[in-house]
Amino acid sequence: MAPQFSQAAIRKNIDSNQIVVKDWSDFHSCIFDMSDTAWIFRGVSSPDHYPLPSIGREDQYGPYKRAQEERLLRAFKDRAVALMPTAGFDDWQWLAYAQHVGVPTRLLDWSTSPLMAAFFALCQDNENDRLIYCVKYSTYIHEVDAVGVSPFENTKEGRFSPPLAFDRLRWQRGTFTIHPHPTKIFYPPGMEVIRTKGDVANMSKISRSL
Repeated sequence: MAPQFSQAAIRKNIDSNQIVVKDWSDFHSCIFDMSDTAWIFRGVSSPDHYPLPSIGREDQYGPYKRAQEERLLRAFKDRAVALMPTAGFDDWQWLAYAQHVGVPTRLLDWSTSPLMAAFFALCQDNENDRLIYCVKYSTYIHEVDAVGVSPFENTKEGRFSPPLAFDRLRWQRGTFTIHPHPTKIFYPPGMEVIRTKGDVANMSKISRSL
């Protein structure tokens, strides 16, 4: 069983165990051994954006309550049927669709492409340092069983790959992780964190290469 850390300890571990890259060559060297399909990547535009599902970000949405989360998904389903064909969607697919369009959920977005994750880390125009989280899912996080169980009854963190019904999901080589305790930072064993400094010139060296 993996050791249990407090949320403060997880933040400290993430903050203190980062690989700092200066330019595209550095970044390429970091991801060279992650170029197989066994890794997933998540790029964020600030070092304080820890891997926490949006529904669990209590500083933004207030105290988390599962009943409110389920009610939010039901309300979304009632209103979203006009946006795209959703016949045959189960609650897992509905949850993926909600995440896809920006509704707070217990999912986190990832890509199987480190370059796509780098793009999302760098695309916002600010001087923050940027992070790319890297997880070898084939070793540390496995596909959840989404058959016959509600996503709200799922008790294990895992990778969830919905049918590629959304164009953007295909373009981004996207996948999700699902989090039964959405107020807890995702911190699996073996997570690597790449950090690019907030210097505009250095960031442009990477972004021009994507």
